[in-house]
Amino acid sequence: LLAAVIQDALDYLWPQFEAHQIEVDFDTDNNELGEILGDAKLLLRAFSNILDNSIKYAGRNAKITIAISRSDTEVILKIADNGPGFNSVQCKVLTDYENSSSLAYSSYGLGLELVNTVVRSHHATLHSESLAGQGVIFIFKFPILDATQE
Repeated sequence: LLAAVIQDALDYLWPQFEAHQIEVDFDTDNNELGEILGDAKLLLRAFSNILDNSIKYAGRNAKITIAISRSDTEVILKIADNGPGFNSVQCKVLTDYENSSSLAYSSYGLGLELVNTVVRSHHATLHSESLAGQGVIFIFKFPILDATQE
C-alpha cells in the first residue's frame, strides 16, 4: 500500500517537519491507498529523499501536499511543496534527466539518482514541474496491481 509507505516516510521525517514548522497535507482520492507491487523499503527511501529535499529547499513555514489517486491503468502519487521551485538551470537539468533516464543533478546529489533508480525498478515514471517561485511537484505513476499478480 503506497499510502502506508508515505505515512512511514512522514513519521520518519516528522521531527524535521516540526522543527521547520512545515505543514503537511496528505490526501487520498476516495480513500485510494495505492496498492502496487513493489519494495516498501526502497520506496520509503525514495519518498523520504523527495520529502527531505522539500524540507531543505522549501524552507521554514512551507507547505507540502501529498496526494494519491488512481486511473484505470496507474496509481498516481503527487508530492508538491510551495518553496522557490527550481531555477532555470536546474529545470533544464531535471528535464534532461527525465528525458534521458539518467540523473546528473549536482545540486540534489545522489538523492534523486536513487529516486530515479527506484522508479525505474518499479516500472514507474517520474515527472516534475517547477513553478518558479511557487514550488515544485513530483508526479510518480505506478502500474496498477493486476489481479493476476496478487
